[in-house]
Amino acid sequence: MSENKDAHIEEKKAPEYSEAFSAFLLENEQKIKDVSENFSIYQINASKIGIAEAKRRVTAWLGNFDKIGFTNFNIALFLLEQFVFVSSAEIIHKLSLIAKKEKLLEEKMVDTYITHLGEDTESSYRLTSHFNTTKNFCSELTKLLDSIDSASKIKILFFDDFLNSGGQIRTIFYALLNKPLPEGEIDDEWSERTKLNDEQIAKLHNCEIHIFYYLAFDEGIEKSAKIINDELKLSVRFHKHSGANLNNGAFGDQGDQENIFHGTSGRIATDCSFKSKKYAELSDFYKILKEVGKQLLIINEPNWGDEKHENRCLGYGNICRLISTDYNIPSITVTALWHTGKISINGIEIVYYPICCT
Repeated sequence: MSENKDAHIEEKKAPEYSEAFSAFLLENEQKIKDVSENFSIYQINASKIGIAEAKRRVTAWLGNFDKIGFTNFNIALFLLEQFVFVSSAEIIHKLSLIAKKEKLLEEKMVDTYITHLGEDTESSYRLTSHFNTTKNFCSELTKLLDSIDSASKIKILFFDDFLNSGGQIRTIFYALLNKPLPEGEIDDEWSERTKLNDEQIAKLHNCEIHIFYYLAFDEGIEKSAKIINDELKLSVRFHKHSGANLNNGAFGDQGDQENIFHGTSGRIATDCSFKSKKYAELSDFYKILKEVGKQLLIINEPNWGDEKHENRCLGYGNICRLISTDYNIPSITVTALWHTGKISINGIEIVYYPICCT
């Protein structure tokens, strides 16, 4: 849910590529241009990176494989062709349709208000800014609660992009109510988050809260709804445009990924980006992505520990999704696309270049 703050790739000198890779770039010039146009809407400091920078990043990412001696460049390019960018405007459009269908977002709203979820550094703030010209928009939850009387029973609408385990949303509400996180909950900056005063908390308990997500794990919604409603005693309802689970990644379900890893005979039957591709054909590429992701997480998240590194080396839950907004890469996206660092693959050390950085 947090936005990218620094997507700078330090070394900007053109790398030295093999003749085979140079020929591949020439032969696939149009495909690389198309992929680069897709990535060009990605934003750094609220500005699109543009086609030239996108092409440099696409080429550098493909070039990682040339440097380590993996020559099936076509499969790497195919992965990039499956990548989906969704703009903040599109997210709000989709979520607004849901809210309108449920008669929560109407032309003349009465006792229904929109504000952002979490802090002003997070993606909900950017998304909710699309409503800043509407009468029922409020820039801060605290201001909204201060503006109503204690007997008011209003509806509050929050809009956000992605929800995985739900740890962040639960931390937000524990912090708002100034309640300590229970054992087992992940501390997502609880101490730095907004805390309501007693009067604001009492008012929030009278509110009907609706939270809209563009993409959300069913398990995350279920757990968060139970905790926020049953334990924190708030009235919260979750809505989503699209669901996510461990069986809809780019490389198929968990069984498909096992078959790919072991190079089993057969093809992917699951509806996914690599549907109908042979397991054996994908095996080396998949193993490289997994090893790259694990090494990059060890570098960038050294405190996580082996188990968490292993469980997220291909993205959260190793789900292998290929999606990003124009400003925020969800952790379900393949890790090798958005982390950087110095790694060693097959005994070859390289500075690994991502396409998008966080």
